Amino acid sequence: MEKNIPNENVTEKQLKKIVKKANRTEEQQEIKKFIIILAIVILIVVGVYFLTKDVVKKKEAQKEENKTEVTFDYSKIILGELLNRPYDEYYVIVYNSKDPKVNTYSNFVSTYKTKENSLKVYIADLNDSMNEKFYNKEESNPKAKSINELKLSDLTLIKVKNKQINKYIENEDNIKSELGI
Repeated sequence: MEKNIPNENVTEKQLKKIVKKANRTEEQQEIKKFIIILAIVILIVVGVYFLTKDVVKKKEAQKEENKTEVTFDYSKIILGELLNRPYDEYYVIVYNSKDPKVNTYSNFVSTYKTKENSLKVYIADLNDSMNEKFYNKEESNPKAKSINELKLSDLTLIKVKNKQINKYIENEDNIKSELGI
């Protein structure tokens, strides 16, 4: 039984393919398999590269969406640093942020700041844990001249001049009068 004998109906092209196939060595076949496997591996690596590139871009976009701008409010101070500001003369309005009139006090400051030649105004919140030791709802000390003597009630305006407490003003109407609003 002869298998490799071409049929008379076989064209010349087909005959050349059969002869070529028969003449291939095992080395050539192994090289062909290696090249095919290499091409598949390269395609997989390129596919993984583009897939991870897209995933990283999506994660970066999410990170940018989650970023919040950090701002520092330099007008807020801790009462322990009351006399250490860089100005010769300034006001510090001290209030409790849990007070229902807190918006009114903010309006005092905003209105005063719009005035020409207004002094710098700092804000101190008695509800802040760093300021709690100065808060005394029942008794304040309007004669305080140093930080150690300071006792504040719910709303107080302190005027500092040359690193010393110059004025200590309580009561909403007196504060409005001092600020000229």
